Amino acid sequence: LIFLVLLGAVWLIEAEIQEPCKSKLLTLQSCLPYVTGKASSPTSDCCGALKTIRAGDPVCLCELISDGGSSYVSGLNITTLLALPVICSV
Repeated sequence: LIFLVLLGAVWLIEAEIQEPCKSKLLTLQSCLPYVTGKASSPTSDCCGALKTIRAGDPVCLCELISDGGSSYVSGLNITTLLALPVICSV
């Protein structure tokens, strides 16, 4: 029973973290061409959105990047995604 309570608590915490991040992900749409391999570099809009998320919600930025965005968007190049903060000087 204790295990089920703890499992439920972890699920609730995870849901609270992920839901706000889903809305933040929408602001990163300009990054999709770069992280899916359709563009050779990120746009200034992409880097600007990344910087805005970092300034306002760095935990969310970490979640989006460490998760590889795979919970939200398929077809991402994980290597390119992980390099995005460095390329954008975030």
